Amino acid sequence: MKDVNEEIKKLTPAYGALTQAEIRTSDDLRKDTEKLFAKFGPELWTDDDQKRSAWLADASKDTLGGSYPQNLYYSNADDRER
Repeated sequence: MKDVNEEIKKLTPAYGALTQAEIRTSDDLRKDTEKLFAKFGPELWTDDDQKRSAWLADASKDTLGGSYPQNLYYSNADDRER
């Protein structure tokens, strides 16, 4: 998680002052976040349930009030689009 946080911190100076509207329409921010997701997604949303991060919700035990109805996996293309 430390590596993820460090990478996010690098984006903050470039995008931290944007309005919500600017954030939603920023192609550069979208590209940068997609790069982060590609780099860290396989580790964070691994298929190996034993290696999934402790901070990641387990929908089989708690759906967080229905907001996380199923576990998501990076290897599943449909899950990556959610």
